[in-house]
Amino acid sequence: MKCVNKEFWYSFFDENPESDDVADDIRSVGSLSRFTRPDWSLILTPSLFTETEIYKNTLELNTLFQLIKKLALKLYDGDYYAFSNAVGFKNIKLQALFDSYAKRHLNVITPCRWDFIKSDSGLKVLELNAGGSLGGFAFDQVQKIYDDCFNKAQQETDSSLVNEVWAAPFDEISNFMTPKLTKLNNPLVLVIDDETMYQESPLIANSISMALATKLQIQVKTIVHTDFQKALDEHDGDVMTFEVFSMSHIAEAEDEYHGYLCAIDNDEITPTIDLLSELYMSKAILALIADKYHHTLFSADEVKAIESLVPETYLLENASELDLGNDWLLKPANGYGGQGVICKWETPNESWQQSLNNAKDMASAFILQRRVNATQEKHIAMTARGDFVESSNPCVYGIFNINNQFSGGSVRQSLTASGVINASRNAAVGVVRLQKDSER
Repeated sequence: MKCVNKEFWYSFFDENPESDDVADDIRSVGSLSRFTRPDWSLILTPSLFTETEIYKNTLELNTLFQLIKKLALKLYDGDYYAFSNAVGFKNIKLQALFDSYAKRHLNVITPCRWDFIKSDSGLKVLELNAGGSLGGFAFDQVQKIYDDCFNKAQQETDSSLVNEVWAAPFDEISNFMTPKLTKLNNPLVLVIDDETMYQESPLIANSISMALATKLQIQVKTIVHTDFQKALDEHDGDVMTFEVFSMSHIAEAEDEYHGYLCAIDNDEITPTIDLLSELYMSKAILALIADKYHHTLFSADEVKAIESLVPETYLLENASELDLGNDWLLKPANGYGGQGVICKWETPNESWQQSLNNAKDMASAFILQRRVNATQEKHIAMTARGDFVESSNPCVYGIFNINNQFSGGSVRQSLTASGVINASRNAAVGVVRLQKDSER
């Protein structure tokens, strides 16, 4: 059977008169589900991964993430003060919270979205995003639009198309939550957001609530953290919580979160999201595990996963002996959204050196990561104005891995050939689909 999926999608959006309507539907559903914003460009041709590719990468990611979770023990004898400080969390109150929370040994989940770039030697990890506020959760409806197009094409053509499938993050999250819910009495699920964050953008928590209610078929209520005790007192039954806030929010308003932490310790609630997720997201962790000096402490499988997935990465403080050619990026260890990332090949030498000096003088941690020579993928995108454009620039793939399972993904492609591939810098956003393995 011939694999014609990529050609099918490119032809559909390049030639089919129905493609305008489909693109409008994808943008509309994407905006409603918070997968995309109306001012973002949209990749119309989905990125396809084979089941074999995903199976191999999932095994390696599971090995890598289990190593990350054990890193405090392997490198710092379980001292979370030292570990969190080493990966850029310098606030002593925050370090104490990480240490205290780790000792609770809770049965919680860490939703992960790994950001990758494709190279000739396979996928390479750029960073890990983790926790209850990853974005792009509720894109089931977007994928179903592609399903409808694909199924219709198979019915109307004599060509045999290889079947496509997809996965979604909340499928695995609900698989984790459902067995716990069955043991609770008259359960209520509370999606808890930090009050300030919710006021700035209520869409995140609200979209999570809608997705959970649909998947779990149960009452789900969105609240801000200052209303937690009231919501707990008003419900006659058990409560399961889905945490959108982070440990940094607790550190900023510890008294206001005291009731939540006490409720955990008193078994008054069943938490879902691991608040150590914020710690695991530090890009400095990639530098620690890429450091060959540490490899004697790791298993053979762990070293193999590191060598396969992690590009050359250093803590800035350990990079004084590096010969910094043109192919390096400077990144804040705990930044997000492409903020503060500087590409040497796009920066004048004087400005680059000033950025290095400024980073060395700051209290927070920075890393240097060698540029990955990315393979190109041809896409058709639609700009926010509705114009169709073709691009073959490198892509970043956001692959969800939840509870050790592949759980779907997204793709970003720069339309301006920028070294930082982020929607805030004019990158288009689309979805990942799976191409079923078959004999050719």
